[in-house]
Amino acid sequence: MRKVIEFLVRYPIWANVVLFSVLGFGLISLAQMSFSFFPELQTDIISIQVIYPGASPQEVEEGVVLKIEENLDGLEGIERVTSVSRENSANILVETTFGSDINKMLNDVKNAVDQINSFPQGIEKPVIFEQKFRSRAISVVIYGATDLFNLKVVSENLRDELLASPEISQVNFAGLPNLEFSIEVSEANLRRYELTFDEVANAIRSANINISGGKIETADEEILIRAYGRSYFADDLKNIIVRGTQSGTAIYLQDIATIREKWEDNPNKVYYNGKNSIVLSVDKTASEDIL
Repeated sequence: MRKVIEFLVRYPIWANVVLFSVLGFGLISLAQMSFSFFPELQTDIISIQVIYPGASPQEVEEGVVLKIEENLDGLEGIERVTSVSRENSANILVETTFGSDINKMLNDVKNAVDQINSFPQGIEKPVIFEQKFRSRAISVVIYGATDLFNLKVVSENLRDELLASPEISQVNFAGLPNLEFSIEVSEANLRRYELTFDEVANAIRSANINISGGKIETADEEILIRAYGRSYFADDLKNIIVRGTQSGTAIYLQDIATIREKWEDNPNKVYYNGKNSIVLSVDKTASEDIL
């Protein structure tokens, strides 16, 4: 250290070089630094989401949650397991111990859930993922004296504009329930046309799909073959043929059923100044800058 001091005293220009180098690298680091409202911590939570359409919270707990918790019991590296059972869905959070390899734990949890073969019929495949760090940057409220359909169009357009910005990658909705198709078939119509519920359901299931037909390779290009039959509006379902005869007579879905497009029954609604509203939440990931 004494020799270093003697060198800097003898050649003071190098002291200035070191000083300006430190300042220069500090300014460069400051320009590249990202800001966050809260400290960014490594996540240690694995989330398991399960959809069980038409099930009550008790049925979800007995048929899904308890079976998953039993299979997770005994896995090394799990600190705590918490779950929430709702109507039609369940969410299980697996907290890992400090220092555990989150990727290894994710594979262990997936294997444990995949081993369950006694889930009730109608359940969708569980979605298992590691919760990534996110923090709220800003929330935008869209409201007005109109229905949710108009608010949905405006909100989706604003969301697309926000996501088009290179600085924003996460925009979520709150207060916007999912759209549902309600197909109501009366018993009288089933008797009149000698149909069953299974026939009607199979006709809708087989007609309302997109089909891939493979591909054709030529010397200049590759042509993908697709048949698009999925409908995204209730009116498009009316012309589905439920049954046809050799004479050409066809029974359409609109002949036997009442088809409606409506919002799902969700008790959680969002209002602003007493009017319908939708909240767009812009979140920040670990690599993004909140400013």
